[in-house]
Amino acid sequence: MVLLVYDHDSSSLAQKLSHIQHEHHRVMVSTLLVRLDRRSCLEALILRGNGSEIISMGESLVSTKGVKYGKVVPATTGRRLK
Repeated sequence: MVLLVYDHDSSSLAQKLSHIQHEHHRVMVSTLLVRLDRRSCLEALILRGNGSEIISMGESLVSTKGVKYGKVVPATTGRRLK
């Protein structure tokens, strides 16, 4: 999962975030967008797939200029862990 807080009035930021998501469409499962206040949005992206691609995508989103807060939250079923 990736959590982002950003200013939704910044159209160029929204376009950049959307572009990154479309580049990694294979791992996208779902998104949830919550309006926190007049300007701020919380977006939660649920991802599934190759761990390295998920981490790479998450780091790209979190490091995008204009993101106020971002966190990559990895999770696993534990099946492939030994």
